[in-house]
Amino acid sequence: MLEKIKIKKPILHISLYILCIAMFAQFSLSLILNVVGYYFDMKETIRKTGESKIDKINNFIERIVSLGVPINEIAQLNQELEKEVKDDVFQFFTVVDENNNILYHSDPIVVGTKFPIEQNKLEAKRELKVTIFPYNDVFLISKPIYDYKKTKVGFIIAAYSPNIIYKKVFWVFLRASFASFITGIFGIALIVYFYKKQIQKPLTTLLEGLEKFKEGKFEEIPIVDEDTEISAIISSINNMVTTLKKTFIEKETLLNKLKNEEEKLRKIIEKTEMGIAVIKNDKFVFANPGFLKILKIDYTYHLIGKSIYDFFSPSERFYFREAFNEVLETGQKKTFDTVKMYDAQNNEIFCSLEASILETSEWGKKLLNLTFQDITEKVYFMEELKSKNKELEQLIEKYKSTQLALQIANEKLENALTAVEKANEELKKIDNMKDVFFSTITHELKTPLSLIHGYISILKSDSNVKASNMTLDIVNAIERGAKRLTSLTEEIMELMKIRSGKLVLNPTLTYLKFIINPLINELDPLLKSKNLHIELYNIEQMPMISLDTKKFETALRNIIVNSIKYCKENGKIIINATQENIDDKKFIKIAISDEGCGISPFNIEKIFTEFFTLPPPQSGKELPIRGTGLGLSIAKGIIEAHGGKIWAESPGYDPENNPGTTFFITIPIID
Repeated sequence: MLEKIKIKKPILHISLYILCIAMFAQFSLSLILNVVGYYFDMKETIRKTGESKIDKINNFIERIVSLGVPINEIAQLNQELEKEVKDDVFQFFTVVDENNNILYHSDPIVVGTKFPIEQNKLEAKRELKVTIFPYNDVFLISKPIYDYKKTKVGFIIAAYSPNIIYKKVFWVFLRASFASFITGIFGIALIVYFYKKQIQKPLTTLLEGLEKFKEGKFEEIPIVDEDTEISAIISSINNMVTTLKKTFIEKETLLNKLKNEEEKLRKIIEKTEMGIAVIKNDKFVFANPGFLKILKIDYTYHLIGKSIYDFFSPSERFYFREAFNEVLETGQKKTFDTVKMYDAQNNEIFCSLEASILETSEWGKKLLNLTFQDITEKVYFMEELKSKNKELEQLIEKYKSTQLALQIANEKLENALTAVEKANEELKKIDNMKDVFFSTITHELKTPLSLIHGYISILKSDSNVKASNMTLDIVNAIERGAKRLTSLTEEIMELMKIRSGKLVLNPTLTYLKFIINPLINELDPLLKSKNLHIELYNIEQMPMISLDTKKFETALRNIIVNSIKYCKENGKIIINATQENIDDKKFIKIAISDEGCGISPFNIEKIFTEFFTLPPPQSGKELPIRGTGLGLSIAKGIIEAHGGKIWAESPGYDPENNPGTTFFITIPIID
């Protein structure tokens, strides 16, 4: 399980391997020591057994020899020796004389032969390993035989084969190895079981939990066994994780806020008109769009790497270099109210400048942060303001010098205003006198004009007058003059009613077409005199309206006659009617357009004034009637009395191109 966590050197596995190796070494060493000890113990046991048997045989021989029996004449000694080798431990027992001749042997065949090992070698060692045919490798145990005179007369020798020891040691080794193997397997199984349950499983759980921490998953690690040291560590880590999780959440919240604030600050820096630049080793490493705009630089990479002092005048570079170095050394920011610089196009600009330290890990420590504000327009404005102040001071001096003259002029103006007021009063009196005069003269002329028209009718019916063309022309001229005088009298009377507010309307329901069509037929002779024609639009579609038919016809006649008078020959007059809503009220709007010389802006405001007349057109045929200057003012009074409006529009006076004039009339529609 630990391999899943990708641990290059798992100490616990290594410790387990070392423990197993140590146990194996311990069992092996114990086995070797036991086998070796058993080997030497067994060898010592056999040696002591052999010495015991030799002592027994030696006592037997010495007892017989002490009786004076020669050593080579002891009866049945071979049989005694044969008895001693029946237990399969010893290979043989033999007795040799001082000349190394075999006197007795457990194998009687070799009696009388020479013993192959010299006696001095037997005396040198208690136990001697030699090779004797046909026994191969044997260990010899010997002891000298003495007679009653204590004279050495021979040796008793016992031999045993090491193979017997080896076989017994081998079987002991097998039993001990099997016991050690079973014990080792059981011990290792216990260790592995304990390791997996008490160490590996909790530790794996701990490491997997730590891996989750590494991935940012702050989850509590499950506790396998609450009574172990690892469980105590996991519990402590869980407490730490709870704290870390809370801290991480708080940190993440702060980081999110910081990112949001950083994003806001970045947007502010990008959108602000103020220039911001970061300088490292006198060269630009950052500049916002506002600074690029101040220096008239298109792209940031055109600026990065350039020296800040390239944009100062040569005479001021040393000063600003010293000032910026002081800011970097002391950390105190500096402010410069007005700094003359040069943009990328070498134009002179003025900025306010603030220099401060910017500590950041992105470009290194102690960078220079410069904030610029373009005040070029302000500087120029201040210079212009100073110039204007000087001019103002001069004007003030002139004002002081002319103040006295103004006082004198004010006195004269007051006197003039007094005179104007008196003149206005006189004008009012004259105007009233004019109204009285017009009223009187119209009444005085009305009766004589009626008599003149009567006499003219009599004269025209007289046969003598009809017979004389000259007389008839004179009568016609008198009739025309009388009609003109009658028309003037009627217009003055109508104007007097309008001015006094005594104009009485007799409204009836009618259609616009019933007024305009007869009126055009009436004016047909005037139209033909200049070869004009009238075009009507939408007259038939207009709804019924309520108005004084006779007076409204008079107003339209005055306007159309005015258009005929100033329209060019062979031209046309257009009368167009539409319905419009003005201030939630319905109106019929009538537009009467001619192709005349037009009216200047100066005169268009006067055409509705009483007795105001425009000069006749410079070209074309003049109408047989002359204007009195009252027709348009009377039309204005009649239309306004109906609750409507009248006005005129013209591009201007141009007798060559004849831009024309359009009169507009609005009449309310009463549901």
